[in-house]
Amino acid sequence: MGKRSKHTWVVDVIEDGSASIEVDGRTITPIPEWMLPEGVKEGDVLSVTHDRKEGKSELLIETDRKK
Repeated sequence: MGKRSKHTWVVDVIEDGSASIEVDGRTITPIPEWMLPEGVKEGDVLSVTHDRKEGKSELLIETDRKK
């Protein structure tokens, strides 16, 4: 059986192919810029849905709003 969770990411900084993301208002983590939706800019808010199943993990990252 799978597990679904929802998260809010805020794009802090994008540089050199990497983005610093504030995750759920708690931590900052780097991710590769190519994982972000096209056109995302610093300050954008992203809605993230994570579906996790045995042998598979999927992220849906959508632009939610401008901060």
